[in-house]
Amino acid sequence: MKELFRDSFDSNKVEIVEEKQQKKEIKLIGQQRKIRGLTLWEFNEVTHKITRAKFKKVNAFISGTSSSAALVTDTHKVVVGEHCVYVQALNYKNAVKHLKKLGYQTFEP
Repeated sequence: MKELFRDSFDSNKVEIVEEKQQKKEIKLIGQQRKIRGLTLWEFNEVTHKITRAKFKKVNAFISGTSSSAALVTDTHKVVVGEHCVYVQALNYKNAVKHLKKLGYQTFEP
């Protein structure tokens, strides 16, 4: 029994483990052009809740060909949630109709 114990743990061997950091990738899921007058709604497939989508402001640099200075504009990106589907609609009731057409079952309040 002592022999098995000594063989399994050898004090001469040292194991070096290198931890790798996970790469943070930005992956394009899809694009929608904003239609004036409509609101972007977020539908969670797990909880079946419909809420307004949240945006974050991002600066975009556009280099001009006619002038040497670059233009700086503000763009808005959607904060994408897990298990969420996004729909543009006029109001909440209209968003429910769009989701039903796509085949999602919603729980209305």
